[in-house]
Amino acid sequence: MTQQPISFNMGGGGLDLITPAINRKPSSAIAGYNYEPRPEGYRRFQGFERTDGQGNPSLSYYYIFNFDLGTVAVSEGDVVTGVTSGATGIALIDGVLETGTYVGLDATGYLVLWALTGTFVDNELLQVSAGNVAQSDGTPSAQASNTDEDNATWQLAAREAHRALINTITGSGDIRGIWHYGGSLYAFRDNIGATAGGMWKAVDTAAGWEAVDLKAYLAFDAGTDIIVATDAITGLTSSATGTVDRVIITTGDWSTNDAEGYLVVSSVTGTWADNEKVQVSAASKADINGTLVTNSLPAGGRYEFKNHNFYGGSGTKMMYGVNGVGNAFEFDGSFMPVITGMVDDTPKHLGLKADALVLAFSGGSLQFSGGGSPHAWTIIAGAGEIGMGDEITGICEEYADGVAIMSRNRTAILYGTDLSQTGDATLKTISYNAGAIEWTVQNLIKPMWYDNTGVRDLTAVQDYGNFKTGEGDGLTGRMKTLLDRKKTSGILPVCSTIVKDQMQYWLFFSDKTAIIISMATGYPNIFPIILPVQPKCAYSVEDANGDELVYFGSDDGYVYSLNTGNDMDGATMEYLLRLSFWNLKSPMLNKRFHKLELEMITASGTGTSLNVSADFSYGNPDNPEVYSEDFTVTGGGGYWDSALWNEFYWSQSVQGKAEVYFDGEGNNIGTALGGEAINEEPHTITGGTYLFSPRRLRR
Repeated sequence: MTQQPISFNMGGGGLDLITPAINRKPSSAIAGYNYEPRPEGYRRFQGFERTDGQGNPSLSYYYIFNFDLGTVAVSEGDVVTGVTSGATGIALIDGVLETGTYVGLDATGYLVLWALTGTFVDNELLQVSAGNVAQSDGTPSAQASNTDEDNATWQLAAREAHRALINTITGSGDIRGIWHYGGSLYAFRDNIGATAGGMWKAVDTAAGWEAVDLKAYLAFDAGTDIIVATDAITGLTSSATGTVDRVIITTGDWSTNDAEGYLVVSSVTGTWADNEKVQVSAASKADINGTLVTNSLPAGGRYEFKNHNFYGGSGTKMMYGVNGVGNAFEFDGSFMPVITGMVDDTPKHLGLKADALVLAFSGGSLQFSGGGSPHAWTIIAGAGEIGMGDEITGICEEYADGVAIMSRNRTAILYGTDLSQTGDATLKTISYNAGAIEWTVQNLIKPMWYDNTGVRDLTAVQDYGNFKTGEGDGLTGRMKTLLDRKKTSGILPVCSTIVKDQMQYWLFFSDKTAIIISMATGYPNIFPIILPVQPKCAYSVEDANGDELVYFGSDDGYVYSLNTGNDMDGATMEYLLRLSFWNLKSPMLNKRFHKLELEMITASGTGTSLNVSADFSYGNPDNPEVYSEDFTVTGGGGYWDSALWNEFYWSQSVQGKAEVYFDGEGNNIGTALGGEAINEEPHTITGGTYLFSPRRLRR
């Protein structure tokens, strides 16, 4: 009988363990990991890599640098310096000799360098350890190997050399927080003895991470004359000195001689005395209220952050953070605790509303500062409090003029433009039976979170402008059995983040797995991720250019950049996509299957390792077994022969067709695709076509 084609697309697919087999879409999957469901199809998860101020390993390149008049061989690891330019590079491999000899002083060849600094020039002397070794013949050329094999080998070697230089953050235990502020990456980890916390900044030095000086502060009152940053101050009685880094007014004003607040100071000498006068250029400005307090962070906790500008100036955006074990804090290069006056002043979550800083304390206490002043925590300054009646597990902003306040068993919305005790603050309960597990609350257009039933969201109800929570098993109903197994086994969610560019919600679990929920099609498409490390915190932020950056911190002391690199931080990435059995719209008709033609996207000139197998009639053991075969798909075209399927072809175009031939019979077919790779760019499977011949009806 004439062979017939039938096509399907992979867009809108995802893991589906619930829908009856006969009703599943051909793009749905019944097993798999390390693919991302996207509108265009399944894209292999790009991977992750460690990072610090020295950048990501995937940004490292090798350079070919020709030389002549060589007198000494360059060895792997040598630092090569241009005498004229002062430029440097590190030899990735031993120098390659092409003609001449070093003894004869006429060696020619090329160097493979990485980690270039400066700009080499033509015909300059090249040195290693201040000794002449050769003369440059041209200038270095990036990624300029003559063969694909050498290109792949040297590119990987450059990345691995870079990876080896990236350090953990000094200390012990988990990474407890990550954030991006002012164009820099910051992270938090306990010290080696776990007796205190530390704040670290990623810097472009060999250390990679630099401890942040938290400095100290002096409380003051009776302020009569303005003190500004950079002022050199002196104690009238003690003669102690310091330099002012920031001035924070909590109440009063200089003009009325009653300004109160804090001076963040550095370069302190001597010991300040309580109630002594603070002088600037021998003029008294205010009174010290207490003694110098050296800032520190307690050990433990989990950090949350916001960047916000309460002060209105172009350069006054600050980082705000909480950790659940110490004061909230404000940071702009100098560190200052946010002191609310609470006996247990250790907020766990934070948010922003009506230009006030909102803090969640133990016991369900939701408190907010005076409007426009994150350090104003008195009623007269506009501060206020509302009780949630349950432990608060998350705060989610920017939703329909309200802020979602989540507890373990309650969902509420905070409304109001004036949160003071005399203002219009209102906490409206949306549900008393839908709450969030801590560290799972995110805002992907609308609030999303995880509870005992799965991942849920908060959606607007048209009538009356109220809200309702996602019903039933929420967004993850199609993989409920997998989540139920995790819960039964004691596997818990540990952190979450979003990837705005791809409309994804990521939820990480305590067994080194994650699930991706893609909302790009308007309907949740879900797929699991398996990692070799254990994430402990995760954050998605925008850098100074507005580009999205996604990080996670692990229990191994590294900070990792998500969706960068092409593997698992230099380790092999495995990936599997097991499509559901498809009856080709005719469940009662037996068919002989001849070929699968896959439509794929892969980076031009790079390889994609793929293993394809199939079985029939739900894997009926009476059917002939179809063995899997490994193939390498590239964007450059070519044929690969195999004993079983004869031919695997990848067209010349970047968007092309991969053809797999086989011979099997059944009323449906199930296909599995997968592989493993290191330093291989992701591929996307966008669709497929089965070629089959109809047979008799099943009886």
